[in-house]
Amino acid sequence: VKYILGFSVPRQDRLHDQARTYIENFHNLKWQEFIMGTVFLALLTVFKEVGKRSKRFRWLRPIGPLTVCILGLIAVYAGHVDVRGIKVVGAIKKGLPTPTISWWLPMPEINKLFPTAIVVMLVDLLESTSIARALARKNKYELVANQEIV
Repeated sequence: VKYILGFSVPRQDRLHDQARTYIENFHNLKWQEFIMGTVFLALLTVFKEVGKRSKRFRWLRPIGPLTVCILGLIAVYAGHVDVRGIKVVGAIKKGLPTPTISWWLPMPEINKLFPTAIVVMLVDLLESTSIARALARKNKYELVANQEIV
């Protein structure tokens, strides 16, 4: 919501408090960002709905986000929207960022994280095995349990 309205408000616990805060700060609305965001959301919705309802136009669904991105690039380049009040990311550096792993190590919390990670892994293994067994039973084929782990 903050990217469409052009302003952010502190997070509230209850929905009605959050809505009240947005209404109270409505004077901070950046109408250029609001119009551009609303138009692009409407375009995405139109592409999605037309593609969903008509088999002839189902190719519109996957091409909608690409079209909106291209229209956004054209709007920024041709319309100079950065001068008119819409924030633009700017130039993106070429190539991949340098790998940084130093902030991972040393891991002081590994003692707390490792048991939880093991439990999550085991639950995932049990879930995938039970789904495989159910599908094997349904489709009447034999299941080799060792292959499921790999």
